Amino acid sequence: MCECIYRKQESDGVLNSKSKGCLMMNKILQYLDCPQYLRKTFFPHQPELQFAGLLNPLDTPHHMRIHDDSLYREGVVLSKPVKPGHGSYVNVGLKDNLEVDKLIQNGVRVTVKVNKHNNSSDAAKKLTGTVVPWSEPRVKSGLYWGYRTRLAADLNEALHGKSVVAPEGYDCIIGTSDKGDNIDRFNLPSYKLSRDLEQFELK
Repeated sequence: MCECIYRKQESDGVLNSKSKGCLMMNKILQYLDCPQYLRKTFFPHQPELQFAGLLNPLDTPHHMRIHDDSLYREGVVLSKPVKPGHGSYVNVGLKDNLEVDKLIQNGVRVTVKVNKHNNSSDAAKKLTGTVVPWSEPRVKSGLYWGYRTRLAADLNEALHGKSVVAPEGYDCIIGTSDKGDNIDRFNLPSYKLSRDLEQFELK
């Protein structure tokens, strides 16, 4: 799991060029992490993203195609009416929408564990699933499930500020700078990394 953080500087409420660059980079990274079948929902036509489609796709496990068989899928909660006692409908990039186990606010992005049918007669029934934490595919199945981004006002907040992904702190912090050491002489810790922070500096 990787959480990328970018400096955000403001002066008298006006964004400077570096801050605008940070916001733009943050949006592009979020766009790339979003599965293609969800991009029209979360990233409607925006001039600043008109060329984002030319970027190389991540092609990671959470970027499913319609025929991919996977226990987990990313989805968005739909505004489709539901019957009493039923959960929300979610678009998870399949031919049919999937019903989850609870009611959730429309437009929210969720990670869904897809229920597997045991026999052919069940296959004709509607698709169902369970909403799970975003970290579950990684923790329980060892799947890389994308990254999260956040904006920090300064370097101190970036390194020590509260993070939803890593509230207990980071295992490893990686920064880029022309004044840094040669990466060929850097040895990663021997223990398993689960909360690493990559810090980039925009000039």
